[in-house]
Amino acid sequence: MQIHLPAVLILLTVGACSDPAGVSAPLPPNGPLLVQLQTDHAAYQLAGNALITMTNATSDTVLFGGCEDALERQVGATWVGIAPLTYPCPSVALSIAPSDSLTLPLDLRTATVPGTYRFRRPFWPLNGAHADRSYRRSNSFQLLP
Repeated sequence: MQIHLPAVLILLTVGACSDPAGVSAPLPPNGPLLVQLQTDHAAYQLAGNALITMTNATSDTVLFGGCEDALERQVGATWVGIAPLTYPCPSVALSIAPSDSLTLPLDLRTATVPGTYRFRRPFWPLNGAHADRSYRRSNSFQLLP
């Protein structure tokens, strides 16, 4: 397993990691920037761990943190946000240079029932025209009992 480390790590503050707004509110759409998220397997055990690779296919460096990462579960034809675990979360911005990637562990404990899931991560471009937060989702994967 090879983990690519980002070129820059910026420590900002320490906060609490919970964003329940994604649970009851409409889920945010994917943004216009070409960033890809891919899991290392198509199926996992409930309460297990996965690896997720984020690839920056843009011409700009992108920044992201882990405090707003979330799982989404497919219910019929609809995707529903799953409330993230609440734990102290350092507000750290990691960067991924253009054409680079980063692989990090993904905690699946927020999922409590078997089913089809995907992972959502917000990110921001360091420079460029799209200064707003964008979202990207991973491939879908199965959580098994």
